[in-house]
Amino acid sequence: MTQQQKEKWEAFISSFNPHKFKSNELKPMFELHAEIYNHKYHEPCTCNGREIKSWIRQLKSLYDKQNT
Repeated sequence: MTQQQKEKWEAFISSFNPHKFKSNELKPMFELHAEIYNHKYHEPCTCNGREIKSWIRQLKSLYDKQNT
């Protein structure tokens, strides 16, 4: 994770409320996941949060590993 990606993650996670959010608020996280895990950008369906939660956990884990 580059410094710029870390800053983008920090900005996202500090404002993200998992209980009350709009789908467009997830865009920075989708962009980060695509960049870091080298896949084509796409937006998972918000109707079932399993994939979104998984992506957030993956990014959080990576961020935490690099900042401990």
